[in-house]
Amino acid sequence: MRRRAFTLVEMLVVITVLPFAAIAFSGLFATSIRDVPRMARMVQENTSVLDLVRHICDDVDAAVGLPDTSGEVRSDDHTLLIALPEGVICYRMEEAGVTRTRLDQAEPRTEGAWRFRDAVIAWRRWQQGEEAHAVEVRTFLQERIAGKTREKLANSHVYFIGGLAKGEETP
Repeated sequence: MRRRAFTLVEMLVVITVLPFAAIAFSGLFATSIRDVPRMARMVQENTSVLDLVRHICDDVDAAVGLPDTSGEVRSDDHTLLIALPEGVICYRMEEAGVTRTRLDQAEPRTEGAWRFRDAVIAWRRWQQGEEAHAVEVRTFLQERIAGKTREKLANSHVYFIGGLAKGEETP
C-alpha cells in the first residue's frame, strides 16, 4: 500500500520545528546584513591606510634626513617632515585624514590626500642624539559595537632612512 499524504503527526512535528529554524536563520540573516557592509568598509579603509604607509615607506627609503623644521613647518605628532634629495615632503594629520605636501616649491603643492573615518595613525621619529634616523608608524581602525570601541587591523611599522636601498640584496 502506497502513502500519498503526510500524517497528522508528521505535520505537527514540522509545524513545531519550523518556527525554531526560522528564528535561527533570521538571526543569522540579520547578522550578515549588518556585519558584511561594516567589514567591507573597514577593509576598504584599511587599504587606504596601507597605501598611505606605503607612500611614507617609499619617501623614508629615498630620504636624506628627517628634519625638525622646514621653513615655518615643524615636525611634531601631527606633522612629519622627510627631506628628499629634490626637496622636503610634509605629511600632515588633519581631522579627517592625512595630506602629503611638497614644500620645496615657492607655493607648497599637495600631492596626496587620504581620508579616513575610523582610522587612527600615529608616527614617531626615532632619534639618536640630535638626528632622527627612522620613523615608526602605528595604525589601527576603531570599531564601535554596542558602545565599546575596539582596535582592529592594528599594525606598527618602522622605516629607517635608506633601509630598503634599491639594488642591494638581503641575505
